[in-house]
Amino acid sequence: MTKPASIIDVTYVWRDLPSVLYHGRIAVADRRLTVEEFDQLMDDDRVFYVFECGERPLAHNGDFKIISMEGVV
Repeated sequence: MTKPASIIDVTYVWRDLPSVLYHGRIAVADRRLTVEEFDQLMDDDRVFYVFECGERPLAHNGDFKIISMEGVV
């Protein structure tokens, strides 16, 4: 079975505090996820956000903005 997502190191800012850089990890789905796969990724303490297949992390328009993606873990 193939892995459901790539785990990527990122630098990001919260939109209400853009002067402070944070470092974390996101999961980017490689395919459509099952509910169980999505829940498993969300339960991973290393991952703070899961992007569905086709979503572009650098274009995310939520509470945070990704500044850079540093590589697949």
